Amino acid sequence: MEKIAIATDSTCDLTEEELQKYDIHTVSLQVIYPNGDTFRDRREIDTKKVAKDLVDQNIKTSLPIGKDILDLLDEFYENQYTHVILSPLSSGLSGTYEFMNGLKAEYEGKLVIEVIDHKSVSAGFGYPLVMASKARSEGHSFSEIVSLLNEYSKNVEIYFAVDDLTYLQRGGRISKASEVVANILDIKPVITVTEKGTLEVDQKVRGIKKSMRSVANKLVQFSKGREIEKIFIVHSSAPEKADFLKNCFEKAFPDQNIDLEIYELSSLLTVHTGPGLCGAGIFIKQHI
Repeated sequence: MEKIAIATDSTCDLTEEELQKYDIHTVSLQVIYPNGDTFRDRREIDTKKVAKDLVDQNIKTSLPIGKDILDLLDEFYENQYTHVILSPLSSGLSGTYEFMNGLKAEYEGKLVIEVIDHKSVSAGFGYPLVMASKARSEGHSFSEIVSLLNEYSKNVEIYFAVDDLTYLQRGGRISKASEVVANILDIKPVITVTEKGTLEVDQKVRGIKKSMRSVANKLVQFSKGREIEKIFIVHSSAPEKADFLKNCFEKAFPDQNIDLEIYELSSLLTVHTGPGLCGAGIFIKQHI
């Protein structure tokens, strides 16, 4: 009989309450300060501190500690799990997917491991794991849950706005950055997550409110004529922007009982986007 474990990394942006409720395990990526101090994302450092320190420090990031992943897989094996789903940050933005994939051989004959690349960020790959956990509780098989997760990656759209491109340029996380001069005329670049799981400038908007309306309008258009399963809003030390964006969605869907959640961006992704990010994603209804 299959006993299925689900694990992800700290950038999935699910709350601790959700992780515990749905029995989803995490490993932390690393946040590295110029003086060499290293912290496990979300466990040893939080978004507010990173956002504050980014103002005058060139903070970097790194993959999870290999031992942390191996310890987690050992724990699964010792607790008689037979199958494991690992679902990290997009391979287009991080080497975590390749890193996890490379560890599968260590457990050949012990655990059946599937590493899934949603090619997404934040709750874009976090929320599908909640649904995977529910499917597990309902008795669905490992292969069915893997298929479900692969379908979710095809039916989500994400847009977000940043205050400027300084941090994304610094980390090399974005293409077409040279086309945007974000620090002039209050330009707020609107970014999308591509099918390859990379980031790309989609639009250049002047002002915070216009950028938030642009994010909402693009997602409303994406969902037109389709059944919405979930809307998530994510922000980096910008709760007022998140509230404004929530209001935009409430006005766009006044007669619908939309499932909408607000999440705080992980400290690790804040390093690459800078403080002030706010965006959202929409999932279209899925069926197993």
